[in-house]
Amino acid sequence: LLAYSTEQRALLRSVYQVAADSSIFGASLEEIKEKLANSTTNEDIEWALQEMQREVQLVLVGVDCDRYVTAANGQCWILNGEQGSFFAEPWTTLNGDINPSTVR
Repeated sequence: LLAYSTEQRALLRSVYQVAADSSIFGASLEEIKEKLANSTTNEDIEWALQEMQREVQLVLVGVDCDRYVTAANGQCWILNGEQGSFFAEPWTTLNGDINPSTVR
């Protein structure tokens, strides 16, 4: 956090707190924007989310909609396979190929 200005740190903490409060279920972009609507702009929220994903503070997860969870809560979304661990994407196989039965 030391590389960010005081204003940026406050924003990062606010966005992180929304995701942390949502526990293992995560918060969608719209939910985060709604909770922080009075205190910041949508562009700033999206910047904060990108920064925290880059620094692996937040993880983007979800099946039917994208949700942001803290890195600690991201463990709940990981599936372990023979070839390694990955986040669930039902439209792909373990090899990364498209699973035709889930894409119509």
